[in-house]
Amino acid sequence: DVQEGRVTYHFYPVSYPSGLEAERWRKMFKPCATMRLFIPVNAPKSVDSIIYFDTDIVVVSPLEELWAQFSHFNSTQLAAMTPEGEDPNAGWYNRFARHPFYGPLGVNSGVMPMNLTRIRTVDDGVWLKEMVEIFDTYYYNMTWGDQDILNVYFHRHPERLYTFPCEWNYRPDHCMYGVSNCRTVTKSGFKVLHGNRRSFHEDKDKVFSRVYRIVQDHVASNSISEESLIDPLRELFSEVPDERCGVMREEMLKSVQTSITLMRKDEAEDEGLL
Repeated sequence: DVQEGRVTYHFYPVSYPSGLEAERWRKMFKPCATMRLFIPVNAPKSVDSIIYFDTDIVVVSPLEELWAQFSHFNSTQLAAMTPEGEDPNAGWYNRFARHPFYGPLGVNSGVMPMNLTRIRTVDDGVWLKEMVEIFDTYYYNMTWGDQDILNVYFHRHPERLYTFPCEWNYRPDHCMYGVSNCRTVTKSGFKVLHGNRRSFHEDKDKVFSRVYRIVQDHVASNSISEESLIDPLRELFSEVPDERCGVMREEMLKSVQTSITLMRKDEAEDEGLL
């Protein structure tokens, strides 16, 4: 719930369904990463839809824009993900996967709107059973854990997945070769940054680590303004060489600045100044 500019948090207990080898599921890929597959079971029935985020995510644009993706679902779609990549020459699934995957290049599950009501009711609630069957069938062939399970599932049921643009899940994979293969980001700007493979914490992809540093220093202190965010970020970006994802630093700066402008406009409207 978002009320008067504040977020109300609801915490729900989660657990692996009884009858599963919980420890085996828990250790797959990263600790408890597979728990996301059981949100439809764990969440109260009153929770109709959610947006799942990996923990290495920075949301640049208003969440309302991301939530609006649900309005694009057709009657059969029950979740949304972005393509794993845009360039077949740099794709992971099409070159290395040892299991079926969605579409020509697979999908990335770091940002995943989920219609829980549809997931619970599709095929009379067979979602849980099929997750377990995929886990058992491909366990030794999967590299990316729960994301691979979802790729197998939506390979079998492509009509159930809505794919949305890469700017909603922009990763170092999109620019690691010095050019952005997320074509729509130059027009729409960055919406969500996904610092996978520790990109926020290590200095290999400097634009990602700089954005995270600024967010950590300034958003956490509730100090969000052009002076506290954009100016320091511009200074940090001046240290970033024009290589790898450094080629996208100006576009990232513009996206953050646009987000601040929108936030200020919303605050002014709430205060009756506009």
